[in-house]
Amino acid sequence: YPLNRDYFAITDNENSMTKFHQFSLLSSWLFNTIRENSFVIDEFDDPTMIIKKMNLDLKILGYEVEHSDCSIKMGSGEAVLDVLTFLVDQALGVKQFRFEEPIYPESVRGSFLKDDDMAITFVQDFDEDNHSYF
Repeated sequence: YPLNRDYFAITDNENSMTKFHQFSLLSSWLFNTIRENSFVIDEFDDPTMIIKKMNLDLKILGYEVEHSDCSIKMGSGEAVLDVLTFLVDQALGVKQFRFEEPIYPESVRGSFLKDDDMAITFVQDFDEDNHSYF
C-alpha cells in the first residue's frame, strides 16, 4: 500500500513493528539501488540483527551512525528520517538523477505574471531558445 508523506515522521507505538518492517524493506531497496547485494534481510533476522546489518552497510557508504538501535527499531522519528534521507540522496546520485527547474506552459506562465511579483523574475529569466533558466 502507498505510504503517506509523514508515515515515518510520526511516532506511533501501536504500529512501530509495521513501520519498522516498512522502513527495513524500503531501506533494503535503496541499499540495493546504491550497491547490488549490499543489504539483504533474511526472513529469520530479528530487528536487532537487521539494524546491525544496516548500520554496517551505512558505515561502508560513509554515513556516521549517531543514532541508537532503539530509535531505529521504532520505525519512525528523526533517526529513521535521517537514514532514509541519506539513502535516497545516495541512490539519486548513483542513478545520476538531477532536479531541474520546471518548464511551465505559456498559459501557466501567464498566470504567474498576473498573480506573483516573484514569478516575474522567474519568467524573465527563462531562455525560450534553450528551454532553460540562466
